Amino acid sequence: MSKTSNSSDILYQSTRGGTKGVAFRDIVFSSYAPDGGLYVPEKIPIVTRETLQQWSVLSFPKLCAKILSLFVDSEIRANLDEICSSAFEHFHHSEIVPVKKVGPLFVTEAFHGPTLAFKDIGLSVCRIMYHLNFFFKKKKKDLNKIS
Repeated sequence: MSKTSNSSDILYQSTRGGTKGVAFRDIVFSSYAPDGGLYVPEKIPIVTRETLQQWSVLSFPKLCAKILSLFVDSEIRANLDEICSSAFEHFHHSEIVPVKKVGPLFVTEAFHGPTLAFKDIGLSVCRIMYHLNFFFKKKKKDLNKIS
């Protein structure tokens, strides 16, 4: 596994403590760390109040891209807008997950996906991971062609 990364990239460690300093591009291909733990960031990124304010006007796919950019390698950040947009392209509402005010409450409508169920949101994250996996495999093939 790669232990090197850009200084701005977050590294991951196992929840069981046996593996540290692993790059996102390596964990995206694995289910578990070698010690059986799950991968978690070594450091949690700080999001300021100002950043949250700026993000509050973004579309759902753009917001996803901004959040994911805090956790992925720098080499794929430029592609996140496109990846996240395509992950949610089959939703039937322009806001993807609209928030409605119902009396004193705010309610999310999580049923605008292809199967009309809340699980479509989670499955869209799987689609994002599929795109990232494809990106890394393509890059590996391109590197193999060069060598």
